[in-house]
Amino acid sequence: MIAYTWAHRHALLAQILKGINALLPELGPHVSPLTSRDLEIIVEHSFLLLVTDDKRPAHDTLLIIGTATLVPLCTPTGFTGRIESVIVLHPEYRNRKIGREMTERLIVHARTLKMKKLELSSHAGREAANHLYTSMVFTPYDTNNYRLEL
Repeated sequence: MIAYTWAHRHALLAQILKGINALLPELGPHVSPLTSRDLEIIVEHSFLLLVTDDKRPAHDTLLIIGTATLVPLCTPTGFTGRIESVIVLHPEYRNRKIGREMTERLIVHARTLKMKKLELSSHAGREAANHLYTSMVFTPYDTNNYRLEL
């Protein structure tokens, strides 16, 4: 059975770190592995949703098959959120609507927190992800995204 769990500050951080770092190559070769400090900051300042397969034998390490992060943003224009890094990696877990379930759980959590809106971005080449978001009534909007490497 697939389990959806919110990561907590003291919950198996070393195993979570290892599991997330195994997924990161799905985002592309430009993504660097997380450090334990990175993970602590994510867990402390956002909502990290982990998807695991709890049918694995107890002696196995934690298999994280997906992650998604809801980042709260409080600005003068209101309390909003940003969905980041929705990833489902293992081929045997694809086409099971896990990405949809993760996104739905993030939306429910955002509504619980009284966020005004949610934003996300997805690379144009991620066709399945883009189809998912438009099917969930996310709408593209005109914006210029900029990045500064620090």
